[in-house]
Amino acid sequence: MTQLVWWTISLLCASRICLAQTGQNPCYYPNRGGATHDYPCDPDAKDDVVCCGGSLGAVCLTNKLCRSPEMNIIRGSCTDQNRASRGCAGYCLSANTGGTHLISCTNTTYTDTSYCCDHTNNCCDTGVGRFDVLPTQPEVWASWDAKAFRFVVHHPLTSNTTAAIPSQPSRAPNSTSTSTSTPSSLTISTGAWLGIGIAAAAIVLLSAAVMYLSWRLYRNKNGNQKTLTESHMKQVSEQNPPPYQ
Repeated sequence: MTQLVWWTISLLCASRICLAQTGQNPCYYPNRGGATHDYPCDPDAKDDVVCCGGSLGAVCLTNKLCRSPEMNIIRGSCTDQNRASRGCAGYCLSANTGGTHLISCTNTTYTDTSYCCDHTNNCCDTGVGRFDVLPTQPEVWASWDAKAFRFVVHHPLTSNTTAAIPSQPSRAPNSTSTSTSTPSSLTISTGAWLGIGIAAAAIVLLSAAVMYLSWRLYRNKNGNQKTLTESHMKQVSEQNPPPYQ
């Protein structure tokens, strides 16, 4: 019976009238339309803030994204109708008539901050349209309180969690790139490059030394052969003097 009562209240309060009655600011989608089922993550905030859907199990994260009861990550709405405030999440704004799911690219980039907008083909693999949402390992900022019909803040946002969040998604330089992130195991260190350079120089010097020695041996051999030939000719000439004229 109690659950039926709260469901009835939820249906009745799914409007901007209920927001006004509970002292909460209205929320807006990127197209400036009213998000009647969303509520501010921090109802007492003096500045504009992100809004998420009000339902049992819904939470706001410290990276300004919403997590649904089904554990989906969603870009929600905002109390700033013009969406010019830093309190708004500036991701996937092309889906301007409502919230939209974000797809994690953790399997590709090996980080928990990489995302793509839903329905963006090959975004995680190519990097085109992929963006980062900070901070890493976000905490629960606020959770939905069905009885109070508002979000209850658990971890207030700090300057560290707000300053690092970009307002627009980043794009890769072209569609042929494979990934903007490289696993650390594939990175060649400065020491490795130095070792490669020393080895290459040693090979060049060794090759030059071998060529020089080969040339010297060849020259000495030819010189010795020439000396022997001249000595032999002189000996023959002495043994067989020319006839007296």
